[in-house]
Amino acid sequence: MIRRSRPFTFGHDSGVKVLHETIQYLVGRSKEEQRWLAELGEDSFPVTVIWGLCDTVAPPRIASYVWDQYLMLKPGGNRLYIIPDANHYLQVDRLDAFVQVLLHALQPADDHRPGTVEAEPGAPC
Repeated sequence: MIRRSRPFTFGHDSGVKVLHETIQYLVGRSKEEQRWLAELGEDSFPVTVIWGLCDTVAPPRIASYVWDQYLMLKPGGNRLYIIPDANHYLQVDRLDAFVQVLLHALQPADDHRPGTVEAEPGAPC
């Protein structure tokens, strides 16, 4: 018999007691965000962004802004993927689609056209 554990839980090992500490990165991120994004947009290595369309923690408009302002025109074969029915933890919500996107992103960029990764309902695009 295969037992499946929960893929993501804060209740393990007193995690709830320190949950408030898990978002402290937001303070540092807000101080350095513009500099970090500008540098990311100037480097030539490829950047892949994968976002859940139903993300209520970090709505898709954030991915759209970063893509439009910093990544879309930068050199390096950058890619933006949206997983239609995934939320903030898209690797948990739609592991199958997340893996599909990762495999797709590892292929040469010049082989891809805009559109869905696969011709199936709910496929990442």
